[in-house]
Amino acid sequence: DIILVPQMTGEETCNCIVCQDQVPHVHAHKTILLSSCDYLRALFQSGMQD
Repeated sequence: DIILVPQMTGEETCNCIVCQDQVPHVHAHKTILLSSCDYLRALFQSGMQD
């Protein structure tokens, strides 16, 4: 799984039910990201380290 974290612009917080992180984020599976976004597919297939 991959955790996507946005650039922070203020004091945003969240209460994640999956982990204890208080920063807004999204848990996503790499396969789902690859299938839905050409940019991310190219990034992952370029040899970028996880």
